[in-house]
Parts: sequence; C-alpha cells; structure tokens
Amino acid sequence: MNEHSVSTQRPCDPGLYGNKCDKVCSTNCEFGLCDENNGKCLSCPHGKDGSFCNRDCKSGRYGHGCEKYCSSRCFGGSRACAPVDGTCSGGCKTGYQPPLCVDSKVDGSDNCFSHETQTISHPSMTKRLS
Repeated sequence: MNEHSVSTQRPCDPGLYGNKCDKVCSTNCEFGLCDENNGKCLSCPHGKDGSFCNRDCKSGRYGHGCEKYCSSRCFGGSRACAPVDGTCSGGCKTGYQPPLCVDSKVDGSDNCFSHETQTISHPSMTKRLS
C-alpha cells in the first residue's frame, strides 16, 4: 500500500459497530440497529428515548423516540398517557373520545347516553330515556 492508497473498510453487518465491527448494538435499539461508528441507536422503539434508547419517555411524551406529546384532553392532564401509544390512562375529559382523546364525540355527550331519545328493549321491560 503506498501513501496514495485509500483504506476501504467494509461496513459492519447490521447490529454490529466499532473499528473492527466487534461490538454489538444495544438490544434497546429499534430492530437492533445502531451507528456503526459510535453504537448510538438509529431509532428507538415506542416509549423509549436517548442515544441508546435506555430511557423511558418523560411524563407527557410518547411514541417513537418520545417525539409526541400526550393530549391535554386526557383526564388527569397532558402528563397522563401511556408512553408507548399515547392512550390516556385515566380516560378523556368530557366530550372527547378515547383512546387518545383528540376527537370530540359526534353528539357531544359526556356519558354513554346521548342527549337524544333512546329506547332500551329487554324482554322484561321497555324504558324510554330522554
């Protein structure tokens, strides 16, 4: 090899990193993939954050790399949602639909009965609600 030669190092196989590709990426990395030079995860799974995906999402955040914010319409405030999928842990504030509490209910009701008249039928009774 002369002074003008260029060293061509073969890229590491997926899941490995380091000068000799002899280090294994963190099992926390999504799909086990990391930067082949420094071992930092290329992406984190839902609910995880950090260079090596070793931290849970902070309260009020969720999703891939914790990039999404919980809805402010979650009962208990915007810090009350599941870090993986954003499901509002304590349900939704009045007028919003679970699981993410982002859509308002079609009829604007705040409980399981709408404000329209409904008929409940049962063999032993029939009751009209209004």
